[in-house]
Amino acid sequence: MLGELIVGLILGPTLLGMFDSPLLGPDAPAIQQTIEELAQLGVLLLMFYIGMEVQLGELARVGNVGLLAGVGGSLLTVAFSALCVHFFDYA
Repeated sequence: MLGELIVGLILGPTLLGMFDSPLLGPDAPAIQQTIEELAQLGVLLLMFYIGMEVQLGELARVGNVGLLAGVGGSLLTVAFSALCVHFFDYA
């Protein structure tokens, strides 16, 4: 799964960036909206796939550690994003 995400990050902007070309003319916004909708569908399918791989027994066995990792990871992401917004004046 990690390999698929890395390949998507590497190839996504390269291959799909060609649809942002002015050579497409007036159809470019429609194509970009279609790509955005497909990207959202891809995220939905990825989350579904991850949910199918979760074993409830295993999750219960590592409950406190898993909860701490999930909440800590989320809070660290929000805190880091807030620091970036504050220090680089993105707001």
